[in-house]
Amino acid sequence: MHGVNCLIYTTTGSSELYQTRFHMCMQLPVPLVDDTAQNSKLHLISNGIQLSATYTKSVLLVGNPALPLKGFDRALQILMAVNQVMAISVTWVCQVKPSVSMLPILEICDLDITYVVAPDQKDIPQLYRGHDVFLFTSRYEAWGMPVLEAMASGLAIVTTDCFGVRSFAMHGVNCLMADPNDLNTLTGHVIRICEDHNLKRAISQKARETAKRFSLDHVVETLEAVLYSLTACSEELHRAKQASLPDLQMACLCAADACARPHRPAR
Repeated sequence: MHGVNCLIYTTTGSSELYQTRFHMCMQLPVPLVDDTAQNSKLHLISNGIQLSATYTKSVLLVGNPALPLKGFDRALQILMAVNQVMAISVTWVCQVKPSVSMLPILEICDLDITYVVAPDQKDIPQLYRGHDVFLFTSRYEAWGMPVLEAMASGLAIVTTDCFGVRSFAMHGVNCLMADPNDLNTLTGHVIRICEDHNLKRAISQKARETAKRFSLDHVVETLEAVLYSLTACSEELHRAKQASLPDLQMACLCAADACARPHRPAR
């Protein structure tokens, strides 16, 4: 810096101790001064923070960009609008990496996107965790498994009101929902979740409770009950199943034990 005789670094707290040690180590020809000193040739430079890293919100997308019904063209429009209001980063878990031929909007997209292409199934739970919002913009779903997986991970959900998702998602309770064509409302929902911590926590908690109702154990029990009810001898079959269950479990354990033993060639 032009006209400055020396550059001094100071830290808050115990400034005299730090200055003395720094002075001794550097063998400076002038004494150090604390941050209260007044000197026309002293430029005090404070510590700084990287705003983008500190305040960036994280949004998760999941799905195949090659399928138009998934609505990722609209997802990118929504997130570009959100990015004008607040800094966001996007993680996109997808079967194939998106291209301009699939989504022409990528040519003008200025979002910070991390693509996770065809991850191992065992890595999926970890990829879902730690995001502020899960955005789902499908025009049609038979069920909407990614939404339920995001709920199981405790994420706050913003989703389109489409068939399938409507089976378990309720606007204002376990998600924020809007018509697939209403991009302004969906944009507003994402911003609300990012700005309102209490809303985000309430939506996340209800979403997690919803996912628990669809655990594999619960679904299997429900399926069994339906199948038994469809038989002419449902009560008899149910009693027979309960009576034979210990033997079946023992047979499974024996089979597993046999498979785990080293193979010995026959003599």
